[in-house]
Amino acid sequence: MACALKGGRRGRVVELELGELNLLGTVTPALGNLTYLRRLGLSRNRFHGVLPPELEIQQNNFSGVLPPDVGSKLPKLTDFLVSQNNFHGVLPSSLCNASMLQEIQTNDNFLPGTIPQCLGIHLSNMSIVALAANQFEITDDGDWGFMTSLTNCSNLKELEISANKLHGVLPDSIGNLSTGTKSINIANNNITGKITEGKGNLINLRELYMEYNMIIGPIPASLGKLKMLTELHILNNALSGSIPETLGNLTKLATLTLGTNVISGAIPDSLCNCPLEVLDLSYNNLSGPIPKEIFSISSLSSFLHLSHNSLFGTLPSEVGNLKNLGDLDFSNNRISGEIPTSIGDCQSLEYLITSGNILEGTIPLSLSEVPKIGVFLNLTTTLIIGNDGLCGVIPLLKLPLCSNHTSKKLHRKLDMIVSLCCAFAFVTLVFALSLLYQKSQKTKANLQRAVMGEQYMRVCYAELASATGDFSSNNLIGAGSFGTIYKGTMRDKGRGVVVAVKILNLMQRGARQSFIATCETLRCARHRNLVKILTKYLIFVGFQSMDWATKSPPMAMEFCCWRCSREKRPTDREFGEAIGLRKYVQNALPDRVSTVVDQRLLTETKDGEAAGISGNRDMRIAGVSSILDVGICCSEEMPTDRPPIGEALKKLQTIKDKFLKNLCSEGASSSR
Repeated sequence: MACALKGGRRGRVVELELGELNLLGTVTPALGNLTYLRRLGLSRNRFHGVLPPELEIQQNNFSGVLPPDVGSKLPKLTDFLVSQNNFHGVLPSSLCNASMLQEIQTNDNFLPGTIPQCLGIHLSNMSIVALAANQFEITDDGDWGFMTSLTNCSNLKELEISANKLHGVLPDSIGNLSTGTKSINIANNNITGKITEGKGNLINLRELYMEYNMIIGPIPASLGKLKMLTELHILNNALSGSIPETLGNLTKLATLTLGTNVISGAIPDSLCNCPLEVLDLSYNNLSGPIPKEIFSISSLSSFLHLSHNSLFGTLPSEVGNLKNLGDLDFSNNRISGEIPTSIGDCQSLEYLITSGNILEGTIPLSLSEVPKIGVFLNLTTTLIIGNDGLCGVIPLLKLPLCSNHTSKKLHRKLDMIVSLCCAFAFVTLVFALSLLYQKSQKTKANLQRAVMGEQYMRVCYAELASATGDFSSNNLIGAGSFGTIYKGTMRDKGRGVVVAVKILNLMQRGARQSFIATCETLRCARHRNLVKILTKYLIFVGFQSMDWATKSPPMAMEFCCWRCSREKRPTDREFGEAIGLRKYVQNALPDRVSTVVDQRLLTETKDGEAAGISGNRDMRIAGVSSILDVGICCSEEMPTDRPPIGEALKKLQTIKDKFLKNLCSEGASSSR
């Protein structure tokens, strides 16, 4: 590569952009000679090997340790972008010396240790700190010092430290971050404590992600001051108290997820002021009726989840206003009354789940008024189990017919007549079948006595081998195209019985057909020169080649899943252009398994409702971690790197046996 520079000063390259050029090989250490270099772009190539002192290299496969003196060697560095690689080792504290640094992005690597506490002391120009999906640890309150230092970054726009191993109480200093901060993501950690009132000072905050932690206490009313907020995710924590009315002040809020907590009280009708597209309040202790104002939020389009609460009352007719809603789930509550006919106006509905309530009355006919079947051309799931009072004429739902009060007496008479006729027909049919059965039994017994004389002998392979001298050649009677015949002497009721044993050669073409034809002939023929059939073997024919040394990939099997959890989507923030589900799970192994698994799999349940954080969680996490590890091995990109299916099966069986053994031990200890 030649570079023609104008002027008398040579070698003073300040920017070098080599991104998206499909370059291969290692990166030359000669880049260190560019002493005035401020920006180096190497992203979206196929470089490998150890990283020399240069920077923008995200979405590659670099490994090794980050240069510890990178900040000292490049003091004028502005961007440090190493996301989506395989780096390990600590984050260099020398980055604090690069006073012009504006962005640090190390997402999706394997960086351990603590986050440098000097991160924001001398870096007042810092705008983005993205350290998600690594192995950073916080074990005591002192390790949170970096959060306090970031309060010096007046230009901070984004803070992302999700999917690490951060423990302890979130410091109050998070509320003192720059008022220009737009996004904070601390999800998928083990953070405890309460949500501080100080977060209400972040008046320009647009996104707040705090899900999958162990945060307790009420939702502070000060969150209602975040007028610019569009995303609020606090699901899968241990929040209590009620939903504050002040959340209705968030007039730009599009997503609100508070599911899987212990929130109580009523659903505030002030939420109708928010232009919500997603609302998840499932798996809580909410009570009271569903406010009809909720169904006036016409912007609801993705899903409305209110399941597994204690809501009661009727389903408001305003549900028909949700014309763009794709998923409606209010199962496992105490909703009563009839399903309003206006639900037929929800033309975009794909999932309708009402099971576990006390609904009654007629299913609206609008559920069957679209082309082919169903009100909703896009409707894929309708669950109404547990609503014994429902009735209707829609064949797809298999409900009983609804009774008409004006003809109730006539229906009773008809029911009585039909019942009597059915009973008489049933008794007659049973009597006739019993006669036929007795007659067939007599005929069968006579036939067995005439043809067989006695029951088959029960013979195992060892007895046959002993009777024929281990199929010795001295007992060989003859050999044909499809098998060999041996003479043997067996013991039956204390006497010796001379038998002929035929061994088929199923590898010979036509052997199976010959065997079937011979059996058919012996079944029908009776002759003194034909050998009497004493017994039979079960044979299993159909295995391809019967050569266990043959190695081939197993075929995929179709399966039926009654209902899938949809916590993760391909469009979620965790998945970028270069990270898929396998990489996402691999990054979580072995210490962050709980961040990629539905928390309901790791907690004990009672009567179908979440029981909180209880039971031997570590034992469950260990079992799931082992299973995911087998899955990672079996999904290697190169087929030759994948273990044989038998080896994978043995590993899964070992995991199962160990888990059940530990489970039994736990049960025995608890019973004492």
